[in-house]
Amino acid sequence: MKQIGKMKAQKAIQRLGWRFSEATKKNNSFTINQNDIDALVSLAEFVDKNQQKFQDNQSFAKLYIYTAMKIMENDGSTIFENNHRRKIGNLLKMPMDDIILNLKDSLNDSERYEMIKEATGDDLKHPVLISKEKQYENIEKIKEALKTDINEKKLLGEIWNFEDVKTGIISEVNAMLKK
Repeated sequence: MKQIGKMKAQKAIQRLGWRFSEATKKNNSFTINQNDIDALVSLAEFVDKNQQKFQDNQSFAKLYIYTAMKIMENDGSTIFENNHRRKIGNLLKMPMDDIILNLKDSLNDSERYEMIKEATGDDLKHPVLISKEKQYENIEKIKEALKTDINEKKLLGEIWNFEDVKTGIISEVNAMLKK
C-alpha cells in the first residue's frame, strides 16, 4: 500500500478512536457526523485493498509464509522478531542474476559432495574427526575417481552453468505460475 494510503487510514483510525471515545462520555454533545462516516469508509477501503492484494498474490504469500517459517525455525526466532522480515527483504532486494548464481553454485557444490561421497563411500567429515589413515585412504579413492572426465569436471570444474540454470529455473517458475 502506498504511504499516502497508510497515512489516510491512520488518520481515519485516530479520528474514529477520538470521536467514539468522546461520544461515549457522559454529558457529551458530540454526535457522529459525515467526517466520522468518511473516516470509517476510508478505513474499510484500506482494509479491503490490503485484503485484495493478499488474495491477488496467493503464490507470493505462500512462499513468503513458508520462507518466514523456515527462517524462524533456523534462527530460533518468533513472528514478533524482525529476523525473517529483514532476511526476506534482503533476498527480495537482490538482483535476480545473483540469486540464480547462488543456485548454480549450490548445485555444483552438491555435485562435488556427491562425487566425494561416492568415491570414498563416506559422508564428508571434518579432517579432525577422522584418522590420518582414513584421510590418506580417502585421498587415494578421490585420486582414482578423478581419472574419469565427469568426476574431474564435478570436483574441479562445473557441471551446471549459469545459462542452463537460468533457463531451467525460468521454465519452472513459469510452469508454477500457470497453475
